[in-house]
Amino acid sequence: MKIGILIDSSSVYDPKIFEGTCVEVLPLHINLANDKDFLDNIENFKKYEVLKLLNDDGEAKTSQASPGEVEKKYDEMLKKYDHIIHIPLANNLSSMFQTSLMVANDEKFEGKVTIYFNEKMAAQVVERAVLRLSEKLKSSKIKNLKEVKAFLDDWYENCMTIFIPGDLKRMANSGRAKSMLVSVLSFLKVKVVMRWNSKPTKEGVFRTYSSVAEKISEIYLKEFGSNFKIVFARSELAKNKTIDLIRNEFNNRKIKFEEELMPNIFLVHGGVESLAFLVFRK
Repeated sequence: MKIGILIDSSSVYDPKIFEGTCVEVLPLHINLANDKDFLDNIENFKKYEVLKLLNDDGEAKTSQASPGEVEKKYDEMLKKYDHIIHIPLANNLSSMFQTSLMVANDEKFEGKVTIYFNEKMAAQVVERAVLRLSEKLKSSKIKNLKEVKAFLDDWYENCMTIFIPGDLKRMANSGRAKSMLVSVLSFLKVKVVMRWNSKPTKEGVFRTYSSVAEKISEIYLKEFGSNFKIVFARSELAKNKTIDLIRNEFNNRKIKFEEELMPNIFLVHGGVESLAFLVFRK
């Protein structure tokens, strides 16, 4: 069975990373205040100067792919693959899961599309999972749907997604973790460390990024350790001082990490100074 993998644009900054693999990307949408609606990709993000807009406190929102767009993507992929594994944006972040499930339940996709239920994997956690899965499918180390699901289940149980919104008001207004954030909105200078699970949990509220970096390091070393990898994700507009504080804290604790740019969707919801820490098995 030839298996293709579908994720959406919230899971990767630059889809070029998937060239030569069986992974494809379904773009979500970004909506601006002037009713401009466009697909979430690097070209459009730069064309419409979304980072500048967000930095200037401009209004921007996101929306899921339409049922028609999902159906079209399934049709395209099924010309190349016998079966599609679709990992939508986390169920507690978007209605993309329900939309995908509705389309996949159409008679013409029966037995051809599997929707993977996800409540805590985001951004580079998904990106690295599907890159690894693609390699194993290509080398025939994974051969069928049962083994694919077992791989994803193991990855799901051995990962962590932590998000620190740069703009608490923007994050709360988007409806994401609103109940958690409302209680700290009066302290707009604080940094809220959120762990994304079936229900987002607050790991702490801090005044400085030095304290944030220290907390992340403690969580990582206590729960994961040397068999896991950490990716520090940020925007192009993240302050150099902030980046250096994170780097220094990790280096001082001898934590090896990689740096990548954060997928655009999370910046729209959390602001340009948002940070993320994605942990997964090496």
